[in-house]
Amino acid sequence: MDDVKHTPSSILLPELRPNLAIYLHPHDLLQMTLVSKLWHSAWTPFLYSHISIQAPAQSLAFLTPATKSALLRYRHHVRAFRTRSTREEIIQLFLNTLVLLPKQLRAMVDLGDLPDMRLTELYLTGEKYQKKGNECILKILEACGPTLRRLRLDVTTIANNQHLYLPPLIRIICNTMTQLQHLCLFESLIVQIPPLDMRIFLETCPSSLVTLTLGWFHFPLQSKEKDEKTKDPSAVVGVKPHPNLKVFSLGAGYSRSFTPIDPEVSSAIFVGFLRSCSPDVKVYGLNLSRSWEFIQPGVTEAIANLTGIKPRYFEVPAVQLSPEVDQSMANEISSLWRNHHQADLGSYSTPREVLRSIQIKGCPLTSPTTFNTIIKSSQHGLQNLTIYHGKRITSQDVQTILHHGTALRFFTFIHSLPLLDCRVMLQSTWSCTLLTQLDIQITGIPRPDVLYNWRGDKILSDKAAAAGITTDSRAICSSIDESRRLQRQIYSRLATLVNLESLQLGYSCPEVRRALVTLPNGKRGYFDKGQQLNCLEMSLDSGLDILAGMKSMRVIYVHSMEHRIGIPELKWFERELPNFQALSGIGRQTTRTCLLYGLDDPGLEQCGVGYRWS
Repeated sequence: MDDVKHTPSSILLPELRPNLAIYLHPHDLLQMTLVSKLWHSAWTPFLYSHISIQAPAQSLAFLTPATKSALLRYRHHVRAFRTRSTREEIIQLFLNTLVLLPKQLRAMVDLGDLPDMRLTELYLTGEKYQKKGNECILKILEACGPTLRRLRLDVTTIANNQHLYLPPLIRIICNTMTQLQHLCLFESLIVQIPPLDMRIFLETCPSSLVTLTLGWFHFPLQSKEKDEKTKDPSAVVGVKPHPNLKVFSLGAGYSRSFTPIDPEVSSAIFVGFLRSCSPDVKVYGLNLSRSWEFIQPGVTEAIANLTGIKPRYFEVPAVQLSPEVDQSMANEISSLWRNHHQADLGSYSTPREVLRSIQIKGCPLTSPTTFNTIIKSSQHGLQNLTIYHGKRITSQDVQTILHHGTALRFFTFIHSLPLLDCRVMLQSTWSCTLLTQLDIQITGIPRPDVLYNWRGDKILSDKAAAAGITTDSRAICSSIDESRRLQRQIYSRLATLVNLESLQLGYSCPEVRRALVTLPNGKRGYFDKGQQLNCLEMSLDSGLDILAGMKSMRVIYVHSMEHRIGIPELKWFERELPNFQALSGIGRQTTRTCLLYGLDDPGLEQCGVGYRWS
């Protein structure tokens, strides 16, 4: 047995270990390090390479003396640190133990000639950090900046106190992070930043950047003197080229409250930056009529000159379209993607106009020609498709868009979600793999486990109802197996959307659609009259774990769905989705499920996951 433990082949070749380690839970890696000295040496680097602190229990474990000692000893193996905890002690411990390592801490254990830590990935998200916590974050960034390759910073207290933290943050990023390749700043937050500071940041950020994602960056009103300085071509010293940048995404939009009075100020900020990028860069915005790429003609022209594509925005009005108007509108939309196709074939040498965003405010079925043209546009550069009153769209319409929408990034609905029948959904594949936001309501899934309607009345199968008896339990088990086989196919289709960040499967109904109901067990509660009974279970038993590859997922909505999300599922979201921030639609639905089916779990409120759920 000892020979097996100490044979190099028993722990795999060195180049194969990383491929195995990424599939192992930290607990499994820990057990492997205890097998022998050789195994300890081989697997310890993987055990400490990625430190993730998401749940309160993990925070407490991180602060124990044993963990502190282990971190001191193995700090040189740490390559990535991720936390959504806002406990100041964690940030302080990370700074002192893993970054600065003062002499007084070095004396705690015999560290010898331990190499310095080379942190390459840092993900800090959270809400209410105290002042010292925010200052610790800046110190961590400055100390780790030279080795960082990936940085995600989404801390609310830093964004809300930008006058204190943005200037030093910009200086640290621009001056020290010379190897940074992927930067995401305040993606889900609103930040007010002086126009000149924004220009300095964009034009002097690291030349090594491959992707740059910024959130809702707005420009507060300034004095005429400051605005004139922002427009000055010599206002930014040390402008850097950005030849490696492939993706630039910005959430800023036009707003009278946040945009400088002089339109040339906004134009100067973005035009100067765009001139430093390569023609290969992909430019993304909110794609609304007031998105940053449409703010000023000069910005739109700069994008066109750089990329060869001039972004356009189109709005279908909320009026009944006559056949003549319908055809005219369809011709205008189709001319853009037809020109796009011809330009791809080399017919045009000047920048071509491409629809980036379409907003449909009317009923698409009253304008079939226009709607069919919009479906075709989703293959030719259309990134954002926003539709009002989605319930007016058929399942086949939704499936056609998802099947053809190779360029779509946002497929969203306002006022109501469309119904997508699962049988239609599985008829053809989805090509919209760039989607980051999707709002749909999947229906038609047989759910024999759902025994009661929203009123609490017993649901009977057709045959059983005719005979006046309840459904046979063995038939239910068989049907549940069939239902879950179908659900696994649906999960597999959703799992192809590997870039998805927001998924809305349920529709939050207004209070007027809720009624006070007395259940068969005598308990009372307010339940949704539109409760969806033929939806996904969203349980691990039904195949939820198939979605484990959607690592970009941040928010999931399951309002008014008869789901079966419990403690195992809540913990699964945290364990498998590293960027997960919120699960919405749990409380009311879980209460109803517990009352009807006797599934009440007193530990639900104390399960201790580190993301928001409600």
